[in-house]
Amino acid sequence: MHSISFNMETTLHNVNGDIDLMISIAEIVMEDLPELVRRLRVAGDQSDWLNVQQGAHAIRGMAANLVAQPLTNLASRLECLGESDQVLIHEAVDTIDRIADLTRKALRIEINRWRSTM
Repeated sequence: MHSISFNMETTLHNVNGDIDLMISIAEIVMEDLPELVRRLRVAGDQSDWLNVQQGAHAIRGMAANLVAQPLTNLASRLECLGESDQVLIHEAVDTIDRIADLTRKALRIEINRWRSTM
């Protein structure tokens, strides 16, 4: 089982201490992540490896903005799989889907915590 973690100190540093911007980024990730994962799954189902790689890259970048290492690492691995074994691609997409869902849930908690400190 992967743990969901964020390095909020680094994220806050990356946005020059602007907690409102950090919250905005987190909200965008929460909103956009399900659609990116859905597109990734469709691309994998259609053996559309270019879109698998592009989707994994988009998810990796989004997760990296929040220093959400588990999701960043998984998306990076998928991005590098290329046209390898389709079973591996589907397993990787399934794992990214689960971790993305956990990431979104953890973000909701973090956003509420950040807002309570404002």
